[in-house]
Amino acid sequence: MAGLPIKRPLRKKDEVNKDIAVNDVESIGNKKLRMQSFNLAGMSCLELSQFVDRHFPGQGYGDIFLRNEVSGDDAIKLEKDDLRAMGITKMNHILRFFHLRTSGNIIPAEKMKKEYKGFSKSEAKFVRVPLWQVVKETDGKGDKRYFLCWEPMGDLDSEYKAGKMLKCGKSGPLTLYDLHRDLASDGKYNYIIEEIYRHPSQIETQIEKIAAEMEASGVHVIPKTPAYVHLNIEVTEINLVAERFSVACELYLCWEDSEIFKEKRAIAIVEDDEDFRQYIELPIALTRRGEEEMPISFDHLFKHAVGSTLIIRYREETYNPRTKVVHGKYKLSVAIEETMELQRFPFDRQLLHVFLVADLGDWKFLRHPPPNWQLTPERRESRCRVHLSTRVAAEYKVFSPLVNYNPDKGGIEFIARVQRYQNFYFLNVILPAFIITMLGVNAFLFKRDSPRLLEARVTLVIRLLLTIVAFKLWVSSVLPIISYTTVMDLYIMTTYLLMAFVAAEALAVFFLVEEGFLEDAKEVDVVCASIYVALWGGVNLVYCFAVCTGYCYQSWDSVKRLSKKEGKSGFRGVAPLEEDDRCHLGAETDTPCPTYNRLTYSKKLKKRSTGSHLIDTNRRGSITADVEMST
Repeated sequence: MAGLPIKRPLRKKDEVNKDIAVNDVESIGNKKLRMQSFNLAGMSCLELSQFVDRHFPGQGYGDIFLRNEVSGDDAIKLEKDDLRAMGITKMNHILRFFHLRTSGNIIPAEKMKKEYKGFSKSEAKFVRVPLWQVVKETDGKGDKRYFLCWEPMGDLDSEYKAGKMLKCGKSGPLTLYDLHRDLASDGKYNYIIEEIYRHPSQIETQIEKIAAEMEASGVHVIPKTPAYVHLNIEVTEINLVAERFSVACELYLCWEDSEIFKEKRAIAIVEDDEDFRQYIELPIALTRRGEEEMPISFDHLFKHAVGSTLIIRYREETYNPRTKVVHGKYKLSVAIEETMELQRFPFDRQLLHVFLVADLGDWKFLRHPPPNWQLTPERRESRCRVHLSTRVAAEYKVFSPLVNYNPDKGGIEFIARVQRYQNFYFLNVILPAFIITMLGVNAFLFKRDSPRLLEARVTLVIRLLLTIVAFKLWVSSVLPIISYTTVMDLYIMTTYLLMAFVAAEALAVFFLVEEGFLEDAKEVDVVCASIYVALWGGVNLVYCFAVCTGYCYQSWDSVKRLSKKEGKSGFRGVAPLEEDDRCHLGAETDTPCPTYNRLTYSKKLKKRSTGSHLIDTNRRGSITADVEMST
């Protein structure tokens, strides 16, 4: 196995350390263990298992790592507690594992040259740089030259001491810049410029602009590899109490890769005697499961996914030998956390954010795929389709979705827009509350000379009030615990105030009757009854007017602003929305809503979650998005 230690006979002084890898040199005293260079981070689960067995023979640690599916990328993040939880409890073995990990994670130049084809002919060394940025300088002749500058970072001291990363400095004039593989060269050094270490003052769009200027100035710029994504979303559940929603998605992804077989990134699934060139769509299997060179990562596919709800139900990759394009088709299901905006409940609108983590820093996602990629018209004309399941469609209607390419957040944001139907809450809450409150007028009709006047009126008010409270408790059971007041709350609180008004009026009439002012008591009853009916009638007239004119509905811009204020504002970055008046009035429309491209890009985080469901694209209510975007 390339890059791993090779066994040699043990010398006598090594016999006390037989469990140390035989290609390591163990010195007596305080001398350090020197390792042959290898790339721990690039190892697969099987390679790491064999590596561990070489260094800890007879311990069975390799099987433990393989059973827990620990790759090289995972191994460099392991802590002591993680190793103990896996069953590795000997402290000297744990310490030696950390020593091996720290001292040996060096990338050989030969392997780097093989990995990065554009640099394979260069004799320059490969080095990593922290907190880097590209700067432009103009010489005395007016010629523009571009340099790479980098600064030290405090949390990388071990990297500097191990010689794995340069601390600070400036490169020579750049002659080569690879946007896809994050590499730059000045002829003397090949600089590995990882996106995670890019200087925060230099955003992604500035890098692309500088790259275009560099190419115009004669620097060889290798562009990003083109890719295209289409997402078919079915919303299967919207859970207000848990503030999450569930979707079943059909993800279609394609990207160019002319060297996929030559670089052994995939193998063709054909019979031995078949000629794969006869296939229009050649079935393939990617050879680097979990580490595929593709625009997305299945280790962390969606942001804000709930636990392990992401389930990949179907996965298929094919390759077109003529167009050199890989086509991936994936069916998955996932539950996603979402802060619900319920200020106008039950006249609320929701933005359901499906954030697909994608490497926009290394891949150029196209708005429309080239015609020679041979995509179906449905996938070529739109990047997103949204429809609702039968259960959800009974409560919500869907609007045209939005697509927002977010390099600064590391992915593509698909936003499904839904609006609630009010008929259910009108018939089961609002109408009964209206009738019950109107029954409160009966309290003014009790005989004023009755000895039980106060008791009768207050008893009626309490009974009506308890009935309304029961409705309020039911409404609260279908909503999350929120710190603001909804439209439904305001309506029911109005009934509370009117009931309190009736009870206060009954007490005033009782005292007037006790003092013998029957005529005054009658006049108070008439005036208060008129005020009661006028107030309740006015409230309902205003309510009906707001419903009929669409004022109860918030504009999508308002929903977006509330979405940014609450919960996950730092993750959203939703673009300003522009829609016609039909959207404001709640009419269903297929009109695409434009969005804009955000700026910087941060490297995707590696988090394990697993996600899918076959979607009937002909189901009624499906909406297509085809919005403007910059790539």
